[in-house]
Amino acid sequence: ERQTALRRLIHAEGHHLGEALAPKVAARLAELATQTQAPARYAGVRLDAHLRTEGVLAQGETRDPKLLSVGTREQLALLLRLAVAEILKLPLVLDDHLTHTDPARASWFRQTLRAAAHDTQIVVLTCHPDVYLDDTDRPKERAYQDRAAGLLRAIDATRVIES
Repeated sequence: ERQTALRRLIHAEGHHLGEALAPKVAARLAELATQTQAPARYAGVRLDAHLRTEGVLAQGETRDPKLLSVGTREQLALLLRLAVAEILKLPLVLDDHLTHTDPARASWFRQTLRAAAHDTQIVVLTCHPDVYLDDTDRPKERAYQDRAAGLLRAIDATRVIES
């Protein structure tokens, strides 16, 4: 079923998987810039057939991803993983992908991940829960807190380990 979904996507786009996913990643990157009132410097993303970032289109030129900040590279990686998980309807496991992200962008990612959680299971392993959770989402009396109609479960691992 997942292979069929991939084949349909590639066939519909007439390209390899990287080219098929790039518009979805680029659209979210543009939304991120708009919502955080950052300069819209990134107009697109080029991915190769193995889903590696070949370049980021900025001000009409393709930039080498190695020249991007660590935070921007982390954000691109998260957006790509999210796009793949959504298309294949697979769970997404993240390991602190936003440690170098400023507060405004972290807020946008919190909202985006929460919205995506309606259709995609997302698990975040983090030592920085403030990046991924609002204060109201954090467990207080118990080791876990269910939010967003049960779609978000925040677990305090230190309490689980102590139990």
